[in-house]
Amino acid sequence: MKEHLKVEIVRMAKTLLNEGKDIRHITMNLIAKRMDITAPTLYHYFRNKEEIIHLSLELIADEIVATFEQPFPASMDSEMRFKMTIVNLMSYLYKNIESFSMAFSDVGIGYWGSGEIKMSDKIRKARSLLEEEVRRYYQSAKIPHDPLKGTYILLSLMMGSLRYFRSQKIKNADIGKESEEVFSFFVKGLKKG
Repeated sequence: MKEHLKVEIVRMAKTLLNEGKDIRHITMNLIAKRMDITAPTLYHYFRNKEEIIHLSLELIADEIVATFEQPFPASMDSEMRFKMTIVNLMSYLYKNIESFSMAFSDVGIGYWGSGEIKMSDKIRKARSLLEEEVRRYYQSAKIPHDPLKGTYILLSLMMGSLRYFRSQKIKNADIGKESEEVFSFFVKGLKKG
């Protein structure tokens, strides 16, 4: 029971992040209220809010890493593999865009840099997996471009596309179609640069 409650508390923090709550406004009292428990109960399991947020970011990283662990057929060429990676990530993003943004944005990095939340090895691993996919695509397409820069461009395109759906209050995004558009913009941008 104790472990189950700890996991649910971490999931609630992730839910609050996904609702677009600024990390500075997520308090122990807010988490407790949403969980229908008392703040002292939270302190029984966690030292402070930062520990809960850190674990929720770790959960996000685990989920992102899991999207990269889905096997691709050996016969799949690198372009199709890259497109499927974009589809998998956008499918995750569609449901978790705010928490993903917190984990991967400059805002998140700035918050980590303040010392309140430390960027974990799991977040670094998730980032490096995406960068490796970008690098693999660049090598196969013989594109002389910086994979780290390409990774940030790709993240911006994916998030921008999905934020458009949110801003327009469009309920059902066609992730396959959106992924194709993101890939197309990504490749066109590379050719211009």
